[in-house]
Amino acid sequence: MKQLIYTTFAPRNSEYEELIWEWLISLRYLAKYEGEIVVFNYGMPQRLITQLQEFGAKVIDLPKRDPYNISNYRNIDVIPHLEKYNRYTIAHYDADIWFQQSLDPMFKKANETNGVFFATEYGRSCRYRGPVEDEKRNEQTQRLLEGHVFGGWQAGKQIPYINKLKYMKMCFETTWDITEWGTDQSMLNSIYNFDTDNATGLDYACTYYFCEIKDGIVYRQDNPVTAIHLTGFGKMGNDGQNEIERFRFKNLHQELWKCHHP
Repeated sequence: MKQLIYTTFAPRNSEYEELIWEWLISLRYLAKYEGEIVVFNYGMPQRLITQLQEFGAKVIDLPKRDPYNISNYRNIDVIPHLEKYNRYTIAHYDADIWFQQSLDPMFKKANETNGVFFATEYGRSCRYRGPVEDEKRNEQTQRLLEGHVFGGWQAGKQIPYINKLKYMKMCFETTWDITEWGTDQSMLNSIYNFDTDNATGLDYACTYYFCEIKDGIVYRQDNPVTAIHLTGFGKMGNDGQNEIERFRFKNLHQELWKCHHP
């Protein structure tokens, strides 16, 4: 199985820039991932691009976008590039996620899914941001899943994966507002397909508030999670006094961080 993992990144400051290194270092040294890695570039400085390339990541430029809307645009800007990865199984992980174990089980389940493999954030809801005609379907999806589809990770075989992105593109071009932050997250609930998609993958990309730390390992309900989502953009703090800091790769794996962070 040919594998591709990608993210999109637009750095704001040096502290924010640490996130892409936590993502990449953990991917290589904890997940021991050896497949293709792409970082789609929304305005990174050349210094950072060179460093990422030296670390083994491919960097691909995307059109200049308002940072406020990148979470929406990234779903359509990557389409022509992903179409080149014929017969790959593809996974997108937000850049505020890091990895603590092998991704092989995730890719196996993604490859077995007819549609797209997602995670459900159980017991939580996502504010609706779409057209009136899609609202009931959105509410029904969240009710049946007992939570909402998480937008920071998704995986699948190339064709169904790209078809989902093209469906999102059509929605943005017709009835959904691409300039409203968080619209993509809401949209995923409206376009979730119960016949083909699978939303049982929370342990493959689990937000920290579902987790606990035992002996330096991050767990959800006694199961080590594959990847930890920090929800950290704009919330990081070097004083280590907030909850997110406890779950950061650089704090839980200090030796790897010191050894490999540029």
